[in-house]
Amino acid sequence: MILFQCDYNEGAHEKILQRLVETNREAASGYGTDPYTERAKEKIRQAIEHLKALGHRQIGFIGEKLTRSKQEVFINVMHQSHLPVYPEYLIQSAYRFEQAGQDGIAKLLSLSTPPDAVLCAYDYIAMGAINHLISSGYEVPENISVIGMDNVSSFEYA
Repeated sequence: MILFQCDYNEGAHEKILQRLVETNREAASGYGTDPYTERAKEKIRQAIEHLKALGHRQIGFIGEKLTRSKQEVFINVMHQSHLPVYPEYLIQSAYRFEQAGQDGIAKLLSLSTPPDAVLCAYDYIAMGAINHLISSGYEVPENISVIGMDNVSSFEYA
């Protein structure tokens, strides 16, 4: 367990959380392959291969500031899968959870050519994106496919 002592100020909890994430990755990477990154690579690879098998080629990514490593893995796996990476399809929202999904999908839909599929860094982002799509008149997955990565059990029935 790691404890931090600090005076509370605006944004302090975000800095602490970011440092915990970095510390965890640094510790794990000291023992060879980072297990977090390896699990993320496999999940992202499976998601991209599934979307590719469905015929999707314009695939976007929605994340937030704590999911940068997943975005990097997404880019690498897209290249390995011989799929194009469009910088305008890489969204790093200033928000988190469902709000990040709503914000990210709104940005993607505002493009002249939005993606035909979106991989979200985690399920709460995916749920926000799906809710925004449905409220905007889109049908999921008929108009756009959305995949989240966490297997949050309550989303199995969404």
